[in-house]
Amino acid sequence: MKRALYVEDDMINRLIMEKYLVNDFIVDTASSSTECFFQIERNTYDVILLDINLGHNDIDGITLMKQIRKLDLHRTVVFGAITAYVDTNDKSAILNAGFDLFHPKPIDRTKLISELKTLLNN
Repeated sequence: MKRALYVEDDMINRLIMEKYLVNDFIVDTASSSTECFFQIERNTYDVILLDINLGHNDIDGITLMKQIRKLDLHRTVVFGAITAYVDTNDKSAILNAGFDLFHPKPIDRTKLISELKTLLNN
């Protein structure tokens, strides 16, 4: 089974996403960039889903994705942006920054799982 990490500062959103993914992935969650790096030091992920706005005291999801991409162990990981920013310009900027997937909130579970499986060639 593929392994996914969801990084989100909101506890309720983390719990919801975990329930959405649990049938198709081994799921870990993190509430901050610090926790994210703690997780990726210990596990290898096929998918890392990042909230774009991780809170006022943390880096944003785009910066976090770029930092993780610099790590040799995560060159082939699929990165998904999970965000409330739904403007066309936001979507373009996020995808152009290097994300493989853009998924707006509220999450459409069926669509998200389908997109992830396509990206992972399942």
